[in-house]
Amino acid sequence: MPDPSEADERTRLLAAPARDPYHLHKLFHPYHLERARTLLDGEIPTPSTIEIDLTDGACNQACVHCCFGSGPHRALRSIDPDRLIPFLETAYAHGTRAFELVGGGEPTNHPRVSEIIQRIHDVGVQDGEQARIGLVSNGVRLTRILAVAHHLEWIRISLDGPDEETYCELHGVRAAQGHYAKVLSNVSALAERVDATRVRLAYLVVPPINHERDKILAAADLASSHGVQHVVFRPAFVSHPTRREDWRESAKAIDEAKQRHGSDFVLDGSGGSWDQVLGLREQPSGPCRTRPLVMVIKADGTIPSCILFRERLGERPPLGNIADGFEAVWFGERHRRSLAAVNRRDCPTVCKHFRADAALDELEDATANGGSAPDIAGDVIDNPHFI
Repeated sequence: MPDPSEADERTRLLAAPARDPYHLHKLFHPYHLERARTLLDGEIPTPSTIEIDLTDGACNQACVHCCFGSGPHRALRSIDPDRLIPFLETAYAHGTRAFELVGGGEPTNHPRVSEIIQRIHDVGVQDGEQARIGLVSNGVRLTRILAVAHHLEWIRISLDGPDEETYCELHGVRAAQGHYAKVLSNVSALAERVDATRVRLAYLVVPPINHERDKILAAADLASSHGVQHVVFRPAFVSHPTRREDWRESAKAIDEAKQRHGSDFVLDGSGGSWDQVLGLREQPSGPCRTRPLVMVIKADGTIPSCILFRERLGERPPLGNIADGFEAVWFGERHRRSLAAVNRRDCPTVCKHFRADAALDELEDATANGGSAPDIAGDVIDNPHFI
């Protein structure tokens, strides 16, 4: 049974707009629902989504809120596509269809990033069902992927500031480098090259740098002027002390931005993270039952135990490496032991699995009472294959 303290969060999530890719009901899409039932049976399903860190270490920016510890003064590690693609082909054969290119370092810094996107796309072409690909980028080098951008189901660009001064402070770059103008130019070029509904902006709120009402509203206006599908505002996981009143100011400003631009355009990420920083709920405890819905692959091929511990392998040992083979890693005894040892109260912050766990609790309750999963026809229309 779910904890009563989670009831308000589930109610709020269920009221999320239809075009919200973070909607709680995403778990009830047929693609995920089969896996959810496998979890309730106590088994490990094939992952819905595989997050791939194309690079680790070196990055062309030094964001103050980077949870990967990447930066321009670290050595670049790039994943070997000739090792990666055969592993993904096996995952695809087992039913995985969603592949997210994300951190460690900036994905577009990989010297073969376009080739990787093309080859992942080709996996789906060869087998007759589309491979869904998403990309998270700081946007500085988007020109490297323009030729294959049409293969991407979505591209989320981390902007985080409504003006150059704020952007540079957050991203650890100098104005003279021209990153801010370059990103905005690349966003416009990308929106012209592909369906603009695939292009999104992200704004991580980092008090005391960019949390103010005026900056939140200006960022929403800026996103609207660039014709992207939406802008999502989420609280950053930071190590420095923050003030509750700063988070409240941001939350109120986001609500105001929703009124100005619509709740289908201004999103808040709905993973429980806002409730946590606002002090509306404590971090849940108990097992993370939906963790097997997402696999992570680091640039050296390591497969961490979960998305939050990809840089904290000493605390939670990895499950293995892509060199070990998909079946051996994912369905092996080490993965089972790792799942049994997890308690969410030990997680450094909340994540998308907290949202998915709430949905799984709802499905379990409905099944126990003779019901079924909610009908989501027409409800979740945005990137349903990604957790």
